[in-house]
Amino acid sequence: MSSRGGCQQIGEANSNHSTALTSANELARTRALRSLRNGFDYIARFFKGSLQAVEERNPGVKGTFDHIDSRRFSAVLYKHGKAVSECSIRLEGMGRRSDGIAFSYDASARQGSYNEMLHVETNAQALFFRAMGMQMGGGAPDAQLSPEGAAEFLWDLLILLCQTKVLVLDHVGKYNVVC
Repeated sequence: MSSRGGCQQIGEANSNHSTALTSANELARTRALRSLRNGFDYIARFFKGSLQAVEERNPGVKGTFDHIDSRRFSAVLYKHGKAVSECSIRLEGMGRRSDGIAFSYDASARQGSYNEMLHVETNAQALFFRAMGMQMGGGAPDAQLSPEGAAEFLWDLLILLCQTKVLVLDHVGKYNVVC
């Protein structure tokens, strides 16, 4: 009977250990989701301010920011009334590995459609964002990005598209980037 009691104690210890690991995993997931939400909110504020700044510095350029709901927004840059660059950014997944901030070059892209994705990852010191690295010239996918770095990374994707689409030949034959 004593061996059976010992087995129960070992089983109870394993159960307690398993419960502790589950609690630690749930805590880590909660922290990651909070970081994801805070990062998304920061990126939205960054895009809104950056669109205003582009308008102020570039005659003929207008930016629109549409906060569609608490999980997504879109941004469009217009040059003389014509859309030259657009994107949508949204919280994606919210279930296991697919949790992330999705970037699409389509302002009306649907859930599950994206050109780049940022995930929250962790190391011994901090939580950070990491890009999947789906965009050529969009920065190093190995970079550990702060919310500020994540916002700049996604903004660069929008602006890079604008710059490649809007090279205009001026009256002396020089190319000017207008975004």
